[in-house]
Amino acid sequence: AELEKLVRPAKVLVMSGYIFRRAKPAIFGVEILAGTLKPKTNLVRGDNGEDVGDLQQMQDKGKTIAEATLGMQVAASMDKPTVGRHIFEKDILFARVPEPDVRAWQGVYAEKLEEDEREVLQEYVSVMRKRSPFFAF
Repeated sequence: AELEKLVRPAKVLVMSGYIFRRAKPAIFGVEILAGTLKPKTNLVRGDNGEDVGDLQQMQDKGKTIAEATLGMQVAASMDKPTVGRHIFEKDILFARVPEPDVRAWQGVYAEKLEEDEREVLQEYVSVMRKRSPFFAF
């Protein structure tokens, strides 16, 4: 039960040419490069760890889905960002994993992560350390 409460690491690519709506809500295509992405997950930019906002909903072939896994290409909707101002085509975004969750994944639950999720968690931690040098120490 505790494992279900943890935010799983994920990395997504904003797909080029798949911007369906620029704002309120922004709707755009994403490809899951690693991990598992679920609605209500907060996303951050992959270059500086800046907050982008919460993922509202995901759709695959017109149907709302509860999660997207490695390799899937889905449409994502978000209220907060404006495409072309806050996020851009070909941007890399990470799921924001809270610091206590990062520590839990690195310690107690390390064996519960897939290989791609472990790598993404390390990438995410290095991005967040640019903003806060002692993140997840």
